[in-house]
Amino acid sequence: YSGMSNEWIVHFMCFKGYGTKDYFENIRIDQSGIYKLNDVKKIEQYMEELFLIYTRDSQMEMYDFSRVLYEILLEIAKSTTIQNEKSFQNQNKKVHLLMDYINEHYKEPIVLSDLAERVHLSKEYLCQLFKKINGFSIFDYITDVRLAHAKTLLIQDRNEKIKNISRLCGYEDVSYFGMVFKKKEGMTPAKFRELH
Repeated sequence: YSGMSNEWIVHFMCFKGYGTKDYFENIRIDQSGIYKLNDVKKIEQYMEELFLIYTRDSQMEMYDFSRVLYEILLEIAKSTTIQNEKSFQNQNKKVHLLMDYINEHYKEPIVLSDLAERVHLSKEYLCQLFKKINGFSIFDYITDVRLAHAKTLLIQDRNEKIKNISRLCGYEDVSYFGMVFKKKEGMTPAKFRELH
């Protein structure tokens, strides 16, 4: 054996808590082991960001930790290399291209048929595949991305009207935004702002 480089750098993370086992099983990591990530630099950046959050004293600390950990989990899901499963990797790539698209275009109307066309899949198969790979539906993902941005805006821009925040997060109808927010968060956007 001869090494590919003179220096080895090993990063390790442990995840524990409610939903962790199911999440990793859904992305086909069902046991402890060594997994190669395609984009280690992104994970390193997230780890540095976690350390910076830890060193700051901020009211947003808990939300910042959650946001970065969620990004790490998504990056693991997107970049975990699974050997001898080329077709799965191709499908996985399509789903994660759409996840990136949703992250960039959450402010705009997002239509399932457009997403399916973008990756040359049927709407039905896309929904099945997205849930199989991630463990949650594509609609839940769109909602979660939009609400994560809404929560940040509600706290950071306290003078911004809720109807404007709803538009900035992809909801033209503020009543619908309020209903979705309350269903997911257990409180109205105004109450969330008041408590945070």
